[in-house]
Amino acid sequence: MASCQERHEAESTRVVDDLKKCTQALSLENARLYSRVLAERAEREAVARRLQSAQAELARTARLTAMGELVASIVHEINQPLGSALTGANAALRWLDRARPDIEEVRAALEGIVIDATRAGAIVRSLYALARKSGPQMKRFDLSEVVCEVLEILRGEVERIGIDIHYDSTTDSCEVCGDRVQIQQVVLNLIVNAMEAMRNDVEPHKQLKLGAAYSRCGQVVLSVIDSGPGMANDIADKAFEPFVSTKATGLGMGLAISRSIAESHGGTLTCVPNLPRGMRFDFTLPAAH
Repeated sequence: MASCQERHEAESTRVVDDLKKCTQALSLENARLYSRVLAERAEREAVARRLQSAQAELARTARLTAMGELVASIVHEINQPLGSALTGANAALRWLDRARPDIEEVRAALEGIVIDATRAGAIVRSLYALARKSGPQMKRFDLSEVVCEVLEILRGEVERIGIDIHYDSTTDSCEVCGDRVQIQQVVLNLIVNAMEAMRNDVEPHKQLKLGAAYSRCGQVVLSVIDSGPGMANDIADKAFEPFVSTKATGLGMGLAISRSIAESHGGTLTCVPNLPRGMRFDFTLPAAH
């Protein structure tokens, strides 16, 4: 019979052998797991590279698409005021060439050219700012002064169309903080749109009501209300979407650009029907403090 010592040594040897087998099995399993981790990591890195490449291609495509839309916007939006300015200049030359030059007609044509040139310049500045994603140049100014400047620019055209304008400001000044040029572009666009809506209207009394006031929530609200034919509900709901226009020759970028300017200033631009006729646009901006 084996002694206790021999049995103990045999048991120890078996335990050691079992430990070696377990260690070897664990080493093999760890090696397999490590290989699997490396393979998964390589696959994730490959997927990440493919995703990054796809994102870069998508971004490039988006930039090209946006640039194409921007070019189309510039071509159309600038073509209209430039064409109108050219027509006015030719008319002014014809009136000057008469035996007795019609100075009043020449003056009216030059006023129209000033309007068109101002619109074209404002459109270019707005589209350029949007294209390069630059922030507005924030300064404090009086919104009422901007409205009066725009009305002075449009004075001759207002008289020719026969529009009665009423501007009501509840205070002597409505101080806001923003990019004056961009804000002027929004105001100009809203008033010109209202005038164009009433230009060929059969209604004899064409009215444009403007109002500026401080709201209870610390904003300045400029309202532009016309007495034109208005918009259908389905069009009014989409009025600020790009390429939506009620004009036969319109591309539908003016209101979209105007809303983006308003939102970049922390404001809003909305519209609702002005029953029984016309539309009401409300342009809000944070009041200067």
